[in-house]
Amino acid sequence: MKKRSIFVFFDVMVCLALCTLMIDRSSVYAVSAPSVIYCGKGIVDLYIGDCGEGKRCELYRDGSKIASQENLLLGGFYFSDKVSSNTKYGYKVVQYTYNAQTESWDGPLESSEKEVDTFYVSGTIHNGQEWLAKLDRLPIMWSSAGNPHYCKGITVEDGDLYIAPKTEIVFCTRTSGLYDLKGKLDAEEVTFTRWDDAVSPEVIASGGTLKDCVFPEYVKLSIEGEGGHYAGNEFDNHHLWIKGQNHLFENNSAVNYTFVYLSYASGCTVDKNAVHHIQVGGSANIIRNNTCTSVYVDWGDANEVRGNRLLDGGVLLDEDVTNTLIQENTMICEEGIGGHGVRLQGRGNTVRDNVIRDRSVGIYSQGSGTYGNVIENNRIMDCSQYGIQIKFGPYENVIQKNYIARSGYCGIYMLGASANQIVNNAFDSNGGNCGDKYWLGNGGIQLSDSSGNYLYNDEAGSIQNIIAYNYIWGSITGTGIAVLNEYCKGTGIHDNSIEDNALGVNLEGSGGSVYNNIFRRNVQHARGAATPEGGIDNRWNHERVAVNQNILGGPYLGGNYWSDYTGADADSDEIGDTPYTIYDKDGNAVAEDDLPLKPGSHYADIAVNPSSCRFGAVELGYSSDPTTVLVSNEGTAGLTVNPSITGANAAEFAIVEDPCSGSTLASSGSCLLAVVFTPVTEGQKEATLRLSSNDLDESPLNILLYGGGVTPQPGDLNLDWKIDLADALIALQVMVSRHPELSLKGDVSNDDRINMVDVLYIIQVLADLREE
Repeated sequence: MKKRSIFVFFDVMVCLALCTLMIDRSSVYAVSAPSVIYCGKGIVDLYIGDCGEGKRCELYRDGSKIASQENLLLGGFYFSDKVSSNTKYGYKVVQYTYNAQTESWDGPLESSEKEVDTFYVSGTIHNGQEWLAKLDRLPIMWSSAGNPHYCKGITVEDGDLYIAPKTEIVFCTRTSGLYDLKGKLDAEEVTFTRWDDAVSPEVIASGGTLKDCVFPEYVKLSIEGEGGHYAGNEFDNHHLWIKGQNHLFENNSAVNYTFVYLSYASGCTVDKNAVHHIQVGGSANIIRNNTCTSVYVDWGDANEVRGNRLLDGGVLLDEDVTNTLIQENTMICEEGIGGHGVRLQGRGNTVRDNVIRDRSVGIYSQGSGTYGNVIENNRIMDCSQYGIQIKFGPYENVIQKNYIARSGYCGIYMLGASANQIVNNAFDSNGGNCGDKYWLGNGGIQLSDSSGNYLYNDEAGSIQNIIAYNYIWGSITGTGIAVLNEYCKGTGIHDNSIEDNALGVNLEGSGGSVYNNIFRRNVQHARGAATPEGGIDNRWNHERVAVNQNILGGPYLGGNYWSDYTGADADSDEIGDTPYTIYDKDGNAVAEDDLPLKPGSHYADIAVNPSSCRFGAVELGYSSDPTTVLVSNEGTAGLTVNPSITGANAAEFAIVEDPCSGSTLASSGSCLLAVVFTPVTEGQKEATLRLSSNDLDESPLNILLYGGGVTPQPGDLNLDWKIDLADALIALQVMVSRHPELSLKGDVSNDDRINMVDVLYIIQVLADLREE
């Protein structure tokens, strides 16, 4: 019995010891350590919980009490501790419980210690007013005096974070998949970099301002939120995403390949950036004045791509794009022949006022979901294949007022496209790359559909296209208009001027009509076909109808004007008395124009003033003041005019006001054209303002354009490439306010004024005391 009692006593003691240990251990974990909200240079934001009714909590830093709260209604409190940078601190919480019986505080219970290293910046920044009141501090700002700031993941939850100029942010190793800095940022001249090559940081800017910051390779920036302004930043090899709305991304530059993606973005503006590629998915965004390879609009409505310089690429619109404007872009392939200038798909889009050169295809459009688009007033030149190519089902599109020159195959090529309108365009010398000069399909406009697979209103083929009011010239080995097979049905060809081509019209389709056109100086004006499927049912004239005037000013609508027609007009109705014969390719007569037009007492007579335009010297990249040309009609019939600019330097001159096209000038009527000169390279430049019209003996009427591109030199006040007495006189006249200060491009001292410094400089040059 005694021995058993000893064992029982031992068991009891062991149990008591274990229970004591358990109680002690539970006391260690009964209080939670303080939560670190933010740790940075000079500030540590903390939250101390479990301090509600009947509890008192004390916060200790490195053994010293720095805060105390009790009986808190919200159960916890926030504390912002001002500390030193680059230092390690230990924080813990000591908790007491109120004993109502003794009316005293029982305890203490201590939490584990939370170590904080202020060498690193991490956590969540609260700079909103509500939180500033909770933490009882001013907003957190990062100063360049603390450089560098080593970050391990920062979220700016509310308010914004101001980062002072010249600050350096270094991102350290982080958990995979997390961002490194996120929130509304206000930063200027800040460099974002990384700790080592193993880190690929990401900054997510949610509004705010980033200006003149540097993002080197592998430091990624993404933009979200609303209303941010991002300007003058430098990126290296980036894929930059812009989400949200109303952001302004401007004047940023890129080293190597940097892609900008607008993803589910709206109301954003991307302006004056130099990047590799811009892609748009969203609505009402503006992409303007950028220099890049290409702009791709993936989807969205009412976007605008305007004034961009696209090098070796172009603008691409996908099939889900609607109501987008592509305007005033320059797409010049500077090294060899590029691809498409514009790839046009979707609905209700407008491609207007663009300059496209040296592409394989200027504007390419395809797909049965492509309709209701407008292509107008573009200058499309020197494309190796087609100026405009429309194929595989587009319908009800309008192509108008374009100047299309020197396309290798065709100015416009349509395959399986229906109910499109080609009106008021100028086609200059297209079809020069045709391999077989005896095949006359190439040239100004070609319609084809080799299979008839494409339906319009349940009818197969290229049907019901309209070709009207165009001026087509200079296809010396090709055809002005070619309608090539039986699948091309119901083509309307009227009110065109077709001249100086190898063949004017080649009509092999069916159900077409050709009337009220001018054919002159073509090697052969027209060609038809003898088989029913090859066009025997085409009509080469309209029924005789009294009109205000036909294309020559005569009183009846009927057939066409053929410059080699020799028939008489005995009744003076300005309709020939005998038909004009149409032949096939083998020389067989297959059709007739029964009502050929023959000019009589009604005629249009064009006159211009001045007969040439001199723009003088203009600084590279700037435009001259507009020079006007008065176009008048001195004839007795209405005058129709189509102005275009041709020649080797045509791209550096532009018609900026054109009330003449698409209108008819009555007898003694006039219109005023305005032309500007914008030089791209130095030297003297020449081009021709070509006025095609229905004046039978003065079309075209050519006006020579002269100008010079110049880089201003100090002292050359009148930009004439030399410094002489004229510059000195201008400077003196400006000083005494007797000469309009039209240009400061030759200002010597770059002080934006002409003064005695400029005069002395010029005199020294004239006296050989200074070199130009």
